[in-house]
Amino acid sequence: MPSCQAQPPILKRPLTDEELVERVRSGENSYYGTLIARYHRRLYCVALRILRNDAEAEDALQDAYILALTRLEQFAGRSSFYTWMARITMNEAFTRIRSRQRAQRLEAAVEAPSNVHRFFAHVPSPEQQAFHNELDTAFATSVRSLPDHYRTVFTLREIDEMSTAEAACSLGITEECVKTRLHRARELLQKRLARRVRWRERAAA
Repeated sequence: MPSCQAQPPILKRPLTDEELVERVRSGENSYYGTLIARYHRRLYCVALRILRNDAEAEDALQDAYILALTRLEQFAGRSSFYTWMARITMNEAFTRIRSRQRAQRLEAAVEAPSNVHRFFAHVPSPEQQAFHNELDTAFATSVRSLPDHYRTVFTLREIDEMSTAEAACSLGITEECVKTRLHRARELLQKRLARRVRWRERAAA
């Protein structure tokens, strides 16, 4: 005879981060809210530690959520979803800090006429401007030609103006590794630009 004893209910297990990511990738966007809700508080704390401002931290986090959704196809699972999301959040927070610093520098320049005069006092000749443009192009080409791991570190440190610690957090590597890669990137750029300058001097001779 079949048993009349009540059977325990079958409990549905929560979907893993990877399963939720696949659901969103397949077009079930409602699962994205479930995914980010798991880590909202932790990610908010990440942004707040950098920005020191509740409203800015929340704005940075919302931007990070939007950016992560557009880049979800790039999530390869080599790190946890939280780690991947934390890096995007940190980048958004650091971007806001750099924008704030640029605005402060511009405001200081506008408030100090001597600074404005210094910025615009020297107008290069057409020959000087052409040479500067050529160097800018050569520099940009040289940066693009760097190996990926050197180019990424150089861009974060020298162009995005991240600190060594910020770049290390963003890339998930040690600060010593950042310093080593940056040193090597600078060496490669110096050699390539030096060759470019020597070539130009020979062509002009």
